[in-house]
Amino acid sequence: MAAKYGFFSSGLIHQNSPQRLNLDKLREFLPFVNGIPSHHTYSRVFQLIEPDSLEMAFRHFAQEIIKALDCDVTIINIDGKQMRGATAAGGSTVHLLSAWCHDAGISMGQLKVNAKTNEITAIPELLDKLHVAGALVTIDAMGTQKEIARKIVKQKAEYLLALKGNQSTLSDEAQQVASNYAPDDAFEAPPESMNGFVFERSAKVFKVTARRFKTAKDWEKIARIVQITCVRTHKKTKQVTIDTRYYITNNKTFSAEQYLTATRKHWGIENGCHWQLDVTFSEDASRKYKGNSAENFSRFLRLCLNTVKSLQFTGCFRNASMRSKCKKVVKSKELLHAQPT
Repeated sequence: MAAKYGFFSSGLIHQNSPQRLNLDKLREFLPFVNGIPSHHTYSRVFQLIEPDSLEMAFRHFAQEIIKALDCDVTIINIDGKQMRGATAAGGSTVHLLSAWCHDAGISMGQLKVNAKTNEITAIPELLDKLHVAGALVTIDAMGTQKEIARKIVKQKAEYLLALKGNQSTLSDEAQQVASNYAPDDAFEAPPESMNGFVFERSAKVFKVTARRFKTAKDWEKIARIVQITCVRTHKKTKQVTIDTRYYITNNKTFSAEQYLTATRKHWGIENGCHWQLDVTFSEDASRKYKGNSAENFSRFLRLCLNTVKSLQFTGCFRNASMRSKCKKVVKSKELLHAQPT
């Protein structure tokens, strides 16, 4: 039996198990004198790690990746994500607020909040921990708050905030401006075909003045209203759906085309971060909840995502899935020790 199994302090591990087969590779980083710890040990560690200290190290690592990539941070997306599997007996679910650097395609930081409605108070706290100067910060309607706009301007950045029903007066005024005044700039993107639909997107930009926009004085250095329209046509049924959204911003230099691009880039955090975490790393199915385990483990998953995204893959792996790239990194000694490129 001793020949078949390896006896470690963490328990009984079969010699042909993935943990045993990767032990030599793992020992290139840590000694693992007593073998690989069991999942119970890892669970206790993740519960006990101090989240703020880990977050500080994570943000520092993200900044180092951005520097190594020699990437200018021009757009930062902020959005929340719910970890549906990490739910306590009482129904309380872990909710994370994330900052995403679209230019580098990496996560810049995260903050745990008690519920989605608490994002309003958490966004300024997250902004305080980030280097946003010179960037355009995009936030959905939940973050369209006067204090948040003031905080972004104070940090020498620009905001692009979505308008919805939670800001009914502001949204109504934006619609009235778009209906009664000619745009200062307009742009229509070429039609795009995707998943059986044809999308026609356009943008219009309106200058904000005290006469046009009565609540302008309440918003820090507000300069433009942006109207984004998406016409979706089903190829077979020819059914047409029109979606019009409004945004406010203190940016004065973007063209209508650039605003259209910026609003579409906001969803980069959903596709490049949240979707990858759920599909590749099964974060949404994770049932970790005790202590700090859910928050800390999510941060490690983002660390893995940032690391893989920072590497240069060649050949058939250039356009491979994130899951395939992760497996390639694990099996390649060169990639394990590679620097961001």
